[in-house]
Order: sequence, then structure tokens, then C-alpha cells
Amino acid sequence: MARLTGTAAYQRALTYFTLLLAFALATVRAADAQPALGFAEVRDSDGRLVGAVSFQRVQDGVEIRARFQGLPPGEHGYHVHAVGKCDPPEFVTAEGHFNPTMHEHGLQNPRGPHVGDLPNLVIGEDGTASVTAVARFATLAAGEASLFDADGSALVIHADPDDEVTDPAGNSGARTACGVLAEGPAHGADGRFFMQESAETQAAFRTVWGDYAPEQWALEHNAEIAL
Repeated sequence: MARLTGTAAYQRALTYFTLLLAFALATVRAADAQPALGFAEVRDSDGRLVGAVSFQRVQDGVEIRARFQGLPPGEHGYHVHAVGKCDPPEFVTAEGHFNPTMHEHGLQNPRGPHVGDLPNLVIGEDGTASVTAVARFATLAAGEASLFDADGSALVIHADPDDEVTDPAGNSGARTACGVLAEGPAHGADGRFFMQESAETQAAFRTVWGDYAPEQWALEHNAEIAL
């Protein structure tokens, strides 16, 4: 792997500092104006619902909390993509990774990462996973790093693991599932929100699923209304 020169390292550090400062200012100015939450239903190339994902602003970016089901066990590349459009079966309409900073790909790449780069998604032998990750420097407010920009954004799962170094996508292979980010909290396909359920139902889900209760509820609720 090529080492950065002194000038390149300085320019990278300056870019990083400038982005951090801009992010901090945007957070202060737009905290009350930006959507507090986002939500995505993730579907595979056959249209099956395989994931429910919530997005919320946190101090260093956007936290992405997800429950997945019906996916192949193992590690999979997992990224926020630049366009909120998920046309199956190949999901190329989501375009490349969300990358407003124009860095190279990879959490382990000294010239990276993309804002949309996330750690690999690890699916258990039963095809499920509960995972929380943070898209650092992303925001839900207006601006260059907004996941709610003019063309939206999407969460994409790949067939293979991300090597976290190779530009542009870490050799992650084909895109196997995709979900468009929309404003609002966890909800079903019929528009019903988890927080509209009775206190008893919410408590029951939280007892079993903890922080992932809204996402698991969305998966189960959608399965019920599809019957």
C-alpha cells in the first residue's frame, strides 16, 4: 500500500479538520430543523422484505440500527449509496457509495473512507442479524453530507465481504438487497408506526428485542399485513 507524502498527509488532515468543523457547525445550526429519524425497508432482488432499518442523528454522524432476516450467513459488504432508488434485480440505480468528500473507499484505506462506508454486515447461521453502525460525518440536515439530499440515499447489501481497502467498493461483489431511506420512525408498509401500538405491545417487543424492537416489529407487522 502506497504511503502518503508529507504534503498529501497534510492536505488529508486539513480536509478532515475542515469537514469536522463544517459538520459541527451544521449540527449546531440545524439540530432543530433536520428530520430526527429516518427509516428504510430493505428488500432482496425478488422483492422479499429482508431488513428494517432506522436512522437517527448522533454526535459524530448518523446511527444506523437494523434487524435483518432471510439473508445468506456470513460477512457482506454494507454501505450507504448515493441515490435513493432501488430497482431490482441488480440495484445499480442506487449508484455508487455516498461520498460527498470524494475520498477513496475503505475504512482501512489511508485515502478513505467514503462517508457511506460501514463495517461488514455479519449474518448468523439462521439468516438474521441485529447491527448498529455509524456513518461518520453524515447528517439528516440539509447540506452536502445529508442523506436526505435531492436524490436521496439507499442502504445496500452485497454478496461478498468488503475488504475495506480496495477502491471503489472493497471487492464486495453483486448487490443483493437494497432499501431507500425515507423520513420518519419505524413503520409498516401500511403506514402504521411502532409508537402507535399499545404500551403493552411496545413493552413486549422491547423486553425481547431491546433497542431493536421497532425494527423487529416492522418486520413482523409487514409479514402480518401481507397475509
